[in-house]
Amino acid sequence: MYKATHPYEAQQEHLLSFSVGDTLCILEKNNESWWLASNSLGKVGYIPRTYVTKEKNDSSDVVLRSVNNAIEELIASAPAGMLKPQQQALLKKLIAHKESLIANIKSRSSSTKRRAPPPPPPHEHEVKVSPEPSVSESTYSTASPNALSSLPPAVPQRNTSLTKPEVMEKESFSPAPSRHDVPQELGSELLGILKTTLNTNESKSRAALSAVLLAMKSGIPSLGSTLDEIMETIPKENVDEECDKLGLALANLQEIKDDAQQRNWAIGNDEDKIMGILNEILSELTSLDKKSSIKLLSHDQHVALHTLVDYHQMETRVSLRLVVLQIFGVICSLSRNLVSVLLATVLPLEIAMDITNHTQDTQKTCYSSLVMSMLFSTAEAIPFGHYGRLNQAFIGFLLNYIEDDIDDVEQDEQVVEMFINIILSFNLHFIVPSENIVMKSIISRGTCTTLSEKIMILVNRGDDPVLLEEHWENNETERPPPSVLKFLQDIFSQRDSATFLYTNDMNVLLDIITRNLADLSSGSKLRKEYLDLLLGILSNSNYSESRHRSVDIGSSLHRIKDEEQPESLEERQALEFDKHIIDEILSNYGHLFSSNIL
Repeated sequence: MYKATHPYEAQQEHLLSFSVGDTLCILEKNNESWWLASNSLGKVGYIPRTYVTKEKNDSSDVVLRSVNNAIEELIASAPAGMLKPQQQALLKKLIAHKESLIANIKSRSSSTKRRAPPPPPPHEHEVKVSPEPSVSESTYSTASPNALSSLPPAVPQRNTSLTKPEVMEKESFSPAPSRHDVPQELGSELLGILKTTLNTNESKSRAALSAVLLAMKSGIPSLGSTLDEIMETIPKENVDEECDKLGLALANLQEIKDDAQQRNWAIGNDEDKIMGILNEILSELTSLDKKSSIKLLSHDQHVALHTLVDYHQMETRVSLRLVVLQIFGVICSLSRNLVSVLLATVLPLEIAMDITNHTQDTQKTCYSSLVMSMLFSTAEAIPFGHYGRLNQAFIGFLLNYIEDDIDDVEQDEQVVEMFINIILSFNLHFIVPSENIVMKSIISRGTCTTLSEKIMILVNRGDDPVLLEEHWENNETERPPPSVLKFLQDIFSQRDSATFLYTNDMNVLLDIITRNLADLSSGSKLRKEYLDLLLGILSNSNYSESRHRSVDIGSSLHRIKDEEQPESLEERQALEFDKHIIDEILSNYGHLFSSNIL
């Protein structure tokens, strides 16, 4: 038994809270920093090992009572006896610990008992009467009485055959069940019975069956081996047991973060330990299934996310910050909701400050830029207070780097592309062009040669470098617009920014628009984006002077206008949007195409 020397308040559901002086039973010591323990009420969870000390008087009986309480509490906590896979694993550990304790108690008890004296030898004048043997006559026929008195009783063995049938009838002896005595299909049959009886799914039936068998094993230890064999026949469920490792790693980081906040300085020799914890978090997040990771990270109002953000904010060592940034990248790819939580924290502000202050560190800048573009990629509104740092000066810094206008800073091509991604994703948040910080920065700067060339490459390929496709697979209606087309639409939404492209680039863009209007099918949502862009070009550029590809553009507009209604409601709605934009184009700028259309 161990006694708590410090209080501990659990921050996650698999941890155990305790107060100073509480007595705790340690069930497992597999982790260097966290031990599995139970308290006097039977509650089980992980505790920080440095918060407890071993008691001098360690009674096995007290430990056994604590383990029994934990088993009863665990079984009682399961609704209708339905233990979750992690609870089942915990119950197995408790039962194994109980069996070990019972064996130790019996061992100590037998070693302290006084042995009985041997029986006295028979007197010579006593008459020796041999009972009728019940086994083979030759077994003891030549043995002396002394030899008979020293022989232990025969112990039945598996596959032992008795020579006389009448002995089998008298003893009614059944050999201990062997592994092949438990039919391999028994688990499946029991599972089927429970599914039918409980009218529930296989997962809940499996949990109920496992709980019953484990409870029987706890109550009737002599049946333990047989019940274990029955449990082995239950069809296994693919349950990822790595959740515990991830939870413990996050708890370790929480302890380090809290400890560092109290010290207000970092210990130089703890880098290897922290690096190991961070790499374990990264590894588990990468290997765990998405659903399990999201559930763990969302627990208790996303306390794990806030722990990571706080730690990133306080950690100054570059090597550790790089791993934390990689962790944020994995988290952003898991769920749009997790991105939303991170966006509302100080993380975007911290990353922006890192980017502006440490641009020469290419690796760190690229990781920081990637995470920032992922945070902005959902087009969700940014908290208003963030604009104090995410302002026109910040965008101006990115533009200056892209255009190689920062003194004493050597430009890196990879960083240029990452900065462009930040601009594209950040631009998604602005709906009103006149309030768009990105457009204001471009207008203020004037010429953006490198940026315009990179944008033309992206639009020609049809790439969207900031879209996280997996976030929108089942929710197309909320998918943000393509970032590159949205950027160009905003560029051509006002005359001051419509000079962004040189004449040759403008003609290439018109070629791309013409190609897509001809190729995209009726009902395509992407076709609307190109029509919106065309309307902006016609409204705010000098297209009337060049009228590049006017014949082809005019033909495509009239063809789309005359398209028949598709069968799908969604496609009909998309076509209606297309025709509405075309009506506006032809109404205001039809004269640019009228002389070419017969």
